[in-house]
Amino acid sequence: MLIKQTMQTIELANGYLPPNVAAEIIEALVNERIQVHNIQMLRSWESNHGFDSAPYDQKMKAIKAQREKAKALIAEALERGIKVSLKARIEVHLAAQPFDHDVSFDLTFN
Repeated sequence: MLIKQTMQTIELANGYLPPNVAAEIIEALVNERIQVHNIQMLRSWESNHGFDSAPYDQKMKAIKAQREKAKALIAEALERGIKVSLKARIEVHLAAQPFDHDVSFDLTFN
């Protein structure tokens, strides 16, 4: 299969939202990301009980710190009675360059 598109954007949220709705979206996204790291860490542990969990721990700590910053900002929005502008999107890029020419195959059986 030849792939011509090398990037796709997935729009998760874009607009002004009440703080409680923005908080739910942020919490759900962060929790899913933490769960993915937990699953990866568990898989590593299953294959090697003596593996170094520090990289996973650091990633999860950084993600949780970002969540706390977002919670503080949303608390301020609640306190001030204003909406939150939330833009969340994922950009997916292919790592290798795709073929940009047609390839034909001729299969002959004798």
